[in-house]
Amino acid sequence: MSRSEDGFENDEPPVGNEKQGSPSLNREIPQHAGNPQYSSAAGSGTDSSSKRSFNQTLDSVRNNERVQQAAEASKQYAAYFIGILVRPYQTSRSVNSTHLLNGVITMILTAVLSALFFVIRLSPFHVSFAATFIKPLVLMAITLAAAGVFIVLLLRLSKIQADWIQLAAQFGALLVPAASSLLLADIFALITIYSLSYLLFSFALLFILVAVNVIIFSYPVTKTTIGGLDPLFSIFIVNLVTGYLLYTTLSSTLLSAAKEMLGGFFNW
Repeated sequence: MSRSEDGFENDEPPVGNEKQGSPSLNREIPQHAGNPQYSSAAGSGTDSSSKRSFNQTLDSVRNNERVQQAAEASKQYAAYFIGILVRPYQTSRSVNSTHLLNGVITMILTAVLSALFFVIRLSPFHVSFAATFIKPLVLMAITLAAAGVFIVLLLRLSKIQADWIQLAAQFGALLVPAASSLLLADIFALITIYSLSYLLFSFALLFILVAVNVIIFSYPVTKTTIGGLDPLFSIFIVNLVTGYLLYTTLSSTLLSAAKEMLGGFFNW
C-alpha cells in the first residue's frame, strides 16, 4: 500500500508490479475484426464466386451439343408453325414427307392442349387428373390417328395413289390452326374468360374436321380414278368417323367428370 502526495493511502498496486494477464486476454485482436467493410468485402467475394460458378454452369449448358440441337429444332418448328398459321392451305400444299416430324409434333400438341383445357376447367371441381387429362389425351390422340388412317384408306379405295407419309405430314400441317385455337382457349380459360374459351375450343374442333375435308379435296378425281370410291362417299365417311370420335371424346370426358363430382350417384 502506497501513500499519495496529499497524504491519503492508495490501494492501487504499483504499475510495475501488475501481473501479466492470461494469454487469451492479451492476444491481439485483428484489426479487421468487427469491421463492416471487411465483412461486406467477404460477402461480396462469396457472391462473386457464386455468380462465377453459375455463369460457368450456364455456359456449359449453352455449349452442350444436345441443347444446341434442341434450340435449333425449336426455332425451325416455330418458323414452320407460324408459316402455316398465316397461310394454312397454301403452305400445306408444299408440305412433303420431310415434314412428317413437324406434323406428328403438331398432332401431339393438339391432343395435349385439348386435354389441358379440361384440366383447367374441371380442376376447381376436384376431378381426378386421370379423368381430366389422361382420358381426353388418349381419346384425342386416337381420334387424330383414326382420322389419318381413314384418309389413307379412303384415298386408296378411290384409286388415288398417295404417299401415306406425305398425307400424315399434310394432315399435321393443317392441324396448326386447331392447335393455335386450343392454345388461346387454354389461356382464356386460365384468366376466367370462359365464353371466349368455349368459342375457341369449338373452333378447334371445326378446324380438325375442315383439315380432314381439305386433305380429301386435295386429290381430285381424274380418269385414272374412275371406278373407285366416289369422293362424296369418302368425305361422308371420314366426317362421320371423325365427328363421332370427337363427340365421344367430349361426352366421355364430361360424363366421367360428372360421375366423380356426384360421387357415383349415376352409374353410367
